[in-house]
Amino acid sequence: MAIKFKPTFLSLFPLLVMSLILCQAASGGQFVADMVDQSMRDTVTSKIYVKDSNYRIETEEEGKPIVILVDQKANLTRICNMDEKSYIEMPSDDLKSLMNDPFQSLKSTLDTPGTESKTFEPEMINDVECVKHVVFWGDSPFYTYYVSDKYDLPLKIIRGDSEKVVELRNIQDKEIDDAMFQIPEGFSIKKEAAEKK
Repeated sequence: MAIKFKPTFLSLFPLLVMSLILCQAASGGQFVADMVDQSMRDTVTSKIYVKDSNYRIETEEEGKPIVILVDQKANLTRICNMDEKSYIEMPSDDLKSLMNDPFQSLKSTLDTPGTESKTFEPEMINDVECVKHVVFWGDSPFYTYYVSDKYDLPLKIIRGDSEKVVELRNIQDKEIDDAMFQIPEGFSIKKEAAEKK
């Protein structure tokens, strides 16, 4: 898995249990959910589809439908403009991707020297038991995120002191077609202005 949001227990036993659970659940790595993104300005609800290390976010930008496709193994993010039938692509750890993808932003922060992650007692997030993690940068909490043994992505991410909260709600375990993570037929890649110069 590309993102390894695993509970940092002192014993390896919980990790072994988690591996057994994932192996037993045929569709444990596949689900669809509502992704609720709350900031100080507004609340945006998008649809997210997850299959193993891939996920697809269906949302809007300035009133126009866009689809974000993320392949974590390939470190590749593609943003599709559904009206123009075009897309741009970039590394998932590119600054533009990090600014718009809370999961990759969190991953990048965890990989940043100087950060420290602490684990707390499990809490229920939308009826799913999750382990709470707090990422500190110095003495200040930078991220708080909640991880379930069952799902690959965090079910809730809080940045700073609740200035931005992203939460997965109404999770449905279901098989997701591989085609959902591919560029739609008839779409062409669009070079950004900086690349054309």
